[in-house]
Amino acid sequence: MNSRVVHFDFPIFGTIFIPIDIWWSRGVVVAWTVAFAIVGPVAVSSDLFSLKNFGLPKVIDAPFAIAEETVSLARPDGLALLPEAVAIYATGFSHPPPLVGVREFYLNKLHGFIPDDQLASRVALFRYATCANECISISAALKEIDAEGIATVVFPKAHRDASALVTALTGRGFEVHSSDVFVIAARPK
Repeated sequence: MNSRVVHFDFPIFGTIFIPIDIWWSRGVVVAWTVAFAIVGPVAVSSDLFSLKNFGLPKVIDAPFAIAEETVSLARPDGLALLPEAVAIYATGFSHPPPLVGVREFYLNKLHGFIPDDQLASRVALFRYATCANECISISAALKEIDAEGIATVVFPKAHRDASALVTALTGRGFEVHSSDVFVIAARPK
């Protein structure tokens, strides 16, 4: 038997002989694929992907409708603060307003390209719009909204500061439009 061959014995099918050079190259590809798949944080969670969802539409109706309405109400020259669920759809429309951020991950990639204080402000506002953990206070958020010159604010109706935000933004000249899930506050065009 040739020593340059790897053999596999299968009781039913017999023996398969594979030359070592082919075995080695395919083994390296498989090893790299496995290593790539298991190293690092999980890229897809079961909340985002499930085999039950395979083939179903990937657009969630409520955030898409709010994104469409936001783009129609927003001033094209004013910055817009939208939660991630709405921002990802708003970017797909023609002529969306400039956004504070689309995903926090993308904002963090701006480190080194924009001043750290501006980046920290944008991340804090983006987290506040989503009301993620470690939200800033409403007074800090309103101060940043004024400082950044934000002309459109969208937040979930279930936001912890929803009623106070509606009152504060209305007092600042925003027009409030409400749906079942989100509230849109936009300065008039």
